[in-house]
Amino acid sequence: MRQLKRLTRGSPELLQVLNDLVEAVNEINDIRGDNFITTHKGGNGTALSLNVNALLPFLAKGAGNTSVVDVHRLVVQENAPADENISCKKVDSNDAAIGSAFDVKCNLSGTTALNSTIRRLETGDFITAYKIEGTWHCTEGFQKSVDC
Repeated sequence: MRQLKRLTRGSPELLQVLNDLVEAVNEINDIRGDNFITTHKGGNGTALSLNVNALLPFLAKGAGNTSVVDVHRLVVQENAPADENISCKKVDSNDAAIGSAFDVKCNLSGTTALNSTIRRLETGDFITAYKIEGTWHCTEGFQKSVDC
């Protein structure tokens, strides 16, 4: 708890969000026996690693619900566009595209366009996404690229 207070630097709202997240993860770990949070000791103290790809579908449904939201490996159908959505298709066990293409919303930081991010998605790249209430969401975050 002391580390969370130091991390949030006096923001009670952020502290509450982090506390809620830790409680939700602990509930899920108890229900499923999974290890969503791991700790690593290093020169700068202890770091937490959160397995977001595994955790997000459970948080989306609520920690007390053991139902899993569908998570799929997808193949990108276009080069990164100038917005936050990318066209994708599901893949079979051999990574071959199947079915019709659909849009996947990507989480962008520092920009509103996928064509100015790192990693720059291209036709044929693979991503992982989950569907909630009719909208597909990419599990990967994308940062604005910076020219050096």
